[in-house]
Amino acid sequence: MGAEQAGKKPLWARLLAPRTVKKQTVAVTAGDGARIDQLTGLRFLAALLVFISHFKWENSWGIVGKMAEQGSIGVSFFFVLSGFVISYSYGWRLRSGDISRAKYFALRFARLWPLHFLTGLPFAAFLIWKGWLNLPNYGVNLLFLQSWVPSTDWHYAYNGPSWSLSNEMFFYAAFMGLVMLGSRQKLWLYGGLVVIVAAAMALVYTYIPKLNVGGNLPLAEWMFYIFPLFRLDEFLLGMIIFDLWRSGKFRASALSYVTIPLLLAAMYFGTRFVAEPLFYHLYYSAFVALLLVSFLDGTSRPIRFFSSRIAVLLGEASFAFYLIHKPLVDIGEKARHKFGLFPSDLVFVIVMLALCIAVGLATHLLIEKPVGRFLRQRINRMKFLNRA
Repeated sequence: MGAEQAGKKPLWARLLAPRTVKKQTVAVTAGDGARIDQLTGLRFLAALLVFISHFKWENSWGIVGKMAEQGSIGVSFFFVLSGFVISYSYGWRLRSGDISRAKYFALRFARLWPLHFLTGLPFAAFLIWKGWLNLPNYGVNLLFLQSWVPSTDWHYAYNGPSWSLSNEMFFYAAFMGLVMLGSRQKLWLYGGLVVIVAAAMALVYTYIPKLNVGGNLPLAEWMFYIFPLFRLDEFLLGMIIFDLWRSGKFRASALSYVTIPLLLAAMYFGTRFVAEPLFYHLYYSAFVALLLVSFLDGTSRPIRFFSSRIAVLLGEASFAFYLIHKPLVDIGEKARHKFGLFPSDLVFVIVMLALCIAVGLATHLLIEKPVGRFLRQRINRMKFLNRA
């Protein structure tokens, strides 16, 4: 079909059509090269799961709220996907010396920091106005170190979801060493980490399941949901999946419309038989890995949707959506109770989803993209960053 005919397609058809890109290769330029579009679209699905988990679901059937709580699996999606994508974009470049470690880390820091600072700024401004700002706390937050502190007053401070960025920065730093390992070494390291985390879970669950440290939540939540070192296994799992995919030894067809919901439902009903610490992230690792592998097959109809223009755009804006959604949801919940709005939980969630998507897209297009472009240009001009 020619360009003139394509231009006559209705808007909805153009938005759902796959993007036209050059043939993808493993050797890509960080931030500017080819990408696997369906994985970009998958990022929004992960953000959407987290979004759903942050509602109270007070007027819904109990199972709806319980299912929504499983949305924390979206964080596992992000961590595993991050390991795959960073390997895809930077692995060969770091190993070959095509990019220095300093430049790589500067690019990753610049990717996360502007929106992290922007979305945390209103909270910091409010605390300054009240005279309550804790400077060491704020400094730790700005430097992406908050997840290392076992206190909700630190790792959930300011914009709560930003704790995961602290983990991502640790993963980015660890990647500089992990990328030099062979596939077999990564597998051994992954297995060792899983054993260590599982053993720690058994000890905590047996002897100190209710111990609180630095807040009103149990130590187990920080150790197994927040603590960066214990969640490194998920990032490493993404790296291993990339190695297997790149080698051509590992192929799997896409999960179907039916298989994915059935598998997720089975895992949900299985949660009643597992200890709570295990639920924080190890329990869902197999499902996350299967879903990622299935998305590498971009030929099936369910997966092709995630390569469409609208899905890719939402995926590109997913970082902004992820960081702005919790404050907006909290404000919406308060307004809903104060003014008696939206008696239906589902209607309220749909309204808030539309608002968060709109604000997320505006933030991505008007702030994240131009600022990111500016910072990449500045970093590329810094010659000292090119030294190995």
